[in-house]
Amino acid sequence: MSSKADLHTSIINSSDWTHKCVTCPFDKTHRLMPNRLATHLYRCARNYSGVEMKRCPFDISHVVSVADMQDHVLSCVYRSSFERFQCPDKMPIKPNTGLIMQIIETTEDWDKEPEVPSYDPSVYCANNPVVRTLHGVSAATRRNFREFERKRFRSFPKKRETVEQTTDFIEDNIFSINEEYEE
Repeated sequence: MSSKADLHTSIINSSDWTHKCVTCPFDKTHRLMPNRLATHLYRCARNYSGVEMKRCPFDISHVVSVADMQDHVLSCVYRSSFERFQCPDKMPIKPNTGLIMQIIETTEDWDKEPEVPSYDPSVYCANNPVVRTLHGVSAATRRNFREFERKRFRSFPKKRETVEQTTDFIEDNIFSINEEYEE
């Protein structure tokens, strides 16, 4: 594996890196990658506070001298995108790219209810050896439920309990809990 230093050295030594570099407007010896320019300009501007430089209103990474600002604003490459944003109805409309939506007829009716019953996870859990817990109930009800679950687990190799027995137990205990809270 190469270390970060080896990776950094290989990036600097590659000729591809030098072609992508941009020059700092404050100090011509500062050369950096374009994605680092905005951060560099903020830091470098503090060191060159006596230099009269202004930022372009269309792109914050364009920093030019005050004397050249008027010419830059007229010729900035990002000016057209700003004008398009400012007055979208006055700019020419882009031609249609030719993408055509094709309507495909199908016999499927996605609004129709499915022919199979919906999945009920509580039914699956009641009929299979799945560990369940009961939340939001008193300690006595949880204790009874755990005892009921132990009996249910013991019966799986021999005989499975029916869903009705499980749901009856839960409904009886939940309704009794709800009645306790209402009082």
